[in-house]
Amino acid sequence: MPPANDCKPAASAPALTDTGFRLIQAKAYEWFGLHITASKHALILSRLTKLADRLGLSGVPALIELYRHTPSDEAKQELFNSLSTNWTGFFRESVHFDLLRTRLLNPLTEQPAVSRPSLRFWSAGCSMGCEPYGLAMVLHEALDGLAGWDAKILATDLAVDELDKATRAEYPAEAAQNIPAAIQKRHIESLPAGGEATFRPRDHVRKVVSFAKLNLLHPWKMTGPFDAIFCRNVLIYFDDKTRRSVVERFVRLVRPGGYLFLGTSELAPTGMKGIQLIGPSAYEVRGQR
Repeated sequence: MPPANDCKPAASAPALTDTGFRLIQAKAYEWFGLHITASKHALILSRLTKLADRLGLSGVPALIELYRHTPSDEAKQELFNSLSTNWTGFFRESVHFDLLRTRLLNPLTEQPAVSRPSLRFWSAGCSMGCEPYGLAMVLHEALDGLAGWDAKILATDLAVDELDKATRAEYPAEAAQNIPAAIQKRHIESLPAGGEATFRPRDHVRKVVSFAKLNLLHPWKMTGPFDAIFCRNVLIYFDDKTRRSVVERFVRLVRPGGYLFLGTSELAPTGMKGIQLIGPSAYEVRGQR
């Protein structure tokens, strides 16, 4: 009789080997700047399993082989959609909107109409659009419905599925929980009952915002200057080198006296010149570097 341990079935190969994980790490960094640590192995396996199923592949090993060679742009996009976490909400980290009102918008109301400047804002990593639409509501509130003002908000993201949701601008009831009642009354409208979405921003809010796909690692077509850039809870996915590069590019596009808002769990890299911390992860741009 053979030894008992010889009767054990052979251990199956792991769905995501260390080699496969390292390949996804490398590709995610090369293509999107995402910094994936070894502690995310189980999470990445779960997301890749779902992606393989969605693409009609036999499993994660087949998916790894797809990305080992020369995948299509569509396949790269699918990988980004699977690896990225897109969570947002209206008036999230509202301290930034308060700072924008007190430091930029309220002083503008004291200027005569003939000297009103054009206002330009950028929401980078806008996800499903709650941030730029919330910003548009703030502009309407602070600047008398934007009557006589030329104000525009650019909103960008790499996740095309999220951009589609942002363009549709239809949200479930729970998304409105942080919108003050008075702002809800003036700036959102109810949708017909029966669907998951229950409200959307009104036309005067939506028309201020334009959406575009953008990979922050690639060249940017916009030249600025912006009065403020919001890039919140995006830099946490980058390593120090990528984070510094992106923040330096943001600062060059903000006019002197303008503002850069990061997520409240993020800080600008140490030693950055030309900016001053004015609040939680909020910076005033002081001039040329």
